[in-house]
Amino acid sequence: MMGFWITHPKNKHPLIDEVDRDFCFLLNAYDIEPGSATPKIMTMLDFNLWSWNSRIFPGIDPLVVRHMDKVRIRVGNLTMTNHPIHLHGHEFLITGTDGGPTPKSTRQYEVTADIAVGRCGSWTSWPTRKATGPSTATRATTR
Repeated sequence: MMGFWITHPKNKHPLIDEVDRDFCFLLNAYDIEPGSATPKIMTMLDFNLWSWNSRIFPGIDPLVVRHMDKVRIRVGNLTMTNHPIHLHGHEFLITGTDGGPTPKSTRQYEVTADIAVGRCGSWTSWPTRKATGPSTATRATTR
């Protein structure tokens, strides 16, 4: 069993904005032989199964948000490789790393974040900006 531990500040923090929706994902990777249900625990880099919160596609729920919601997505990487993560059709700000919240003056809009091995990050997706381009379909839905 594995998971995230999130401790919210007792008082409002000047660098942590309020959000409408807050999601948290832990990236995992496994090497499982076809027909087996048990991962090979000694594999270091040759993985064949990737998961978010120990769930694999298509068993991953969509991120359901309302139009104009401000959304925070926290991602931690327990795998042995970096993972570039993007939200189809959206730009976002990286508002924190495993070192804590980032100063607002250093934040810039991104379309992809590289989640390094052993790192955690916090993104805030601002509803006022939308990326354009060929990759606009997503399982994240707006209601």
